[in-house]
Amino acid sequence: MIVYQAGLCDYVGTLTAKADESANIVRPEAKHIITKLAQHYRLGVISKTKNPDARIHELQALPFACYFQHIQTCREKNEEVVAAALKGLQVGGIECWVVDDRIRNFPPFRKAGCTTIWLRDGVYATEEPENEYEQPQHIITSLAGLLPLLLPSRRDQYKAL
Repeated sequence: MIVYQAGLCDYVGTLTAKADESANIVRPEAKHIITKLAQHYRLGVISKTKNPDARIHELQALPFACYFQHIQTCREKNEEVVAAALKGLQVGGIECWVVDDRIRNFPPFRKAGCTTIWLRDGVYATEEPENEYEQPQHIITSLAGLLPLLLPSRRDQYKAL
């Protein structure tokens, strides 16, 4: 039985409605979803960007930023970035889920033992896995799909903090 202690969220395209860095519009349901998940998990956010200082400022200004125990930017999501995020959340990979709108970002998370959740929505909704590491373990079509998947009332294999 897997016991999740933490979760990582992608920012652009997952918490925002656009996958375009120039137009980051936070999804209307994001605050509600993050607030609910924070009652059960340590949360972090990872964002790919070419301008880390501006992105950190943007992430810290989110109306739900207080729920993130780890905020991280990177140029690419790789093994080092994932290791730093897991360390920041004080969990091993097997104890962590990750939600992202791009399956191309999953390999370092899968290699670390994280459970991957693909938000199949937006410009990357038609991506197809090119290898086993890109294959998502769960697929949701809206951010709200995280709640029935991860909240205690609707799950038997996950344990809240």
